[in-house]
Amino acid sequence: MTATQCGTCGEAWAYDRARCPSCGGTDFASVEVGEGVVVATTVSRVTPPGVREPNHLAIARFGDVQVTAQVADEELTAGDAVVLAGDYELRDGERGPRLEGV
Repeated sequence: MTATQCGTCGEAWAYDRARCPSCGGTDFASVEVGEGVVVATTVSRVTPPGVREPNHLAIARFGDVQVTAQVADEELTAGDAVVLAGDYELRDGERGPRLEGV
């Protein structure tokens, strides 16, 4: 998986943005995030239409990039090593990566 890094200030993030949240720059480059670590997990039992229920989620850090995503392995806990992998159905008609244990 790749993240976006600002060419002006070096700030990195995982989600699409029109401008850098730190400096407002628009010169971006893609950077590989590799392996990360789970910071926290939760389960959402009340979800919008088209989203699985229960919906297991985790927050993971990949260096300076933090991501909230569905988990492929419901047994993941804080401190576990993960990668953002695959192309999974997140909700009806929308696809994206999930956190998978290493």
